[in-house]
Amino acid sequence: MKQISVIINPSRLEDLKNRINRYWIEEVDPKGVSITGIMGYGNQKGHVRVYRGIVSTSTVLPKTLVEVVVPDSEVERMIEIVTDACRTGEIGDGKIFVQDVVDAVRIRTGERGDGAL
Repeated sequence: MKQISVIINPSRLEDLKNRINRYWIEEVDPKGVSITGIMGYGNQKGHVRVYRGIVSTSTVLPKTLVEVVVPDSEVERMIEIVTDACRTGEIGDGKIFVQDVVDAVRIRTGERGDGAL
């Protein structure tokens, strides 16, 4: 199993959710996704705002963190879905991180591994 963590621009979230839902409904059994609002900075370097004549620089920007755990066989397809939904070609499109998951346990039933997803 792998955990896929995706940091994206919040404006791309709805499109990503729609594509993930369509993928799971049409191709595999439904799974779960965790979505968190975060703040961060990277290559985008923030932005400059002018409000009532006062210039302010913000280096930390709002981002969205989307996390999902999938079987190894679904990792490449999930990466493809994310890049198709979120790529604009501009700085700030985001990053995808893939990590190994040693085990998963469904608390209600005690199922382990892929069955717990």
